[in-house]
Amino acid sequence: MDAGVFDDNRYFDVVIEYAKANQDDILARITLINRGLQAADCVALPSQWFRNTWSWGYENGPMNEVPGRPHLKQIQGTSGLAAVEIKSPAAGTYNLFAENPDDLLFTNNETNFARIDHSRNGNPYVKDAFHRYLVNGDKDAVNPAREGTKVAALFSGDIDPGTSRTIRLRLAATRHEKPFAEFDTIISQRMTEADEFYDAIQKPGLSEDEKRAQRHALAGMLWTKQFFYYNSKERPTVNFWREFFISCCYSGCHKYVPFEPLQNKEVLITFPGKSNLRQPLCYLFYAKKRILFENTVCVPTHETALHYPKPQRAAKEDIKPSPRVDGYLFAIGCTDIQAD
Repeated sequence: MDAGVFDDNRYFDVVIEYAKANQDDILARITLINRGLQAADCVALPSQWFRNTWSWGYENGPMNEVPGRPHLKQIQGTSGLAAVEIKSPAAGTYNLFAENPDDLLFTNNETNFARIDHSRNGNPYVKDAFHRYLVNGDKDAVNPAREGTKVAALFSGDIDPGTSRTIRLRLAATRHEKPFAEFDTIISQRMTEADEFYDAIQKPGLSEDEKRAQRHALAGMLWTKQFFYYNSKERPTVNFWREFFISCCYSGCHKYVPFEPLQNKEVLITFPGKSNLRQPLCYLFYAKKRILFENTVCVPTHETALHYPKPQRAAKEDIKPSPRVDGYLFAIGCTDIQAD
């Protein structure tokens, strides 16, 4: 059914580009393009947050490497520049710079249990604060002290038809006095280097469309890496077997396959794209998300594998796979990730 949402090109294109000045200095350029025939308001909320490891029983994080809670707070910036100090016991201190935002909004990356099951929240500033602030007009949803574990730079305003607005941000371990002085030069240099890289590895016989498709896929493999931690002993046993049994029934295997205890950490998985997870790989079962994952690193099978900046590895602990499982993994399939 055509709902008409794209009639008269009434939509925005959002293009996000990342470039590194060095390994601890990342530039982000966001371009908002109005494809419609009329001016329209566009609100953007580029965000920075810490993965919540403090609310789920991990005193020092799931890998026992975070000896305290991370923290974000606004610091003094120059005219037209907003700055956030980012402190992590594991990663160290970083700074987030945003150019000419309307405001900085702060909250905590914690579930709003009062909304889910009417229980009491641990603090008044929770992860749906930005939605409540913008959509519901709840100005008390964000932290007036301008600190927390989740922050968003608010950009809003009309964009004329056929024109665009550019948002520039920088995440760096260095406190730059002028973080955007050489910003465009660095991005242009990295774009040139990327073109040279793909020109060197792509076969000359490919058409322009084939080169573009291959480049998109390989770029996704290089950039889209995801970390997963899973310990089956920490999950409710009844729910674990119930979820697995349901998945087996839906897939048509109609057999009960037992699993031994499983613990994963430092497992790095890379895909051509974040949403493209339905691939013919041999996955291990993750009951919480009803998802299957391979207990190893999936790396590109192309020349790009030789150009990974760092060796990729998968650490395995207490893994006791059953050989009876192998015949059913492909049939079970997987669903999209939903993570905090």
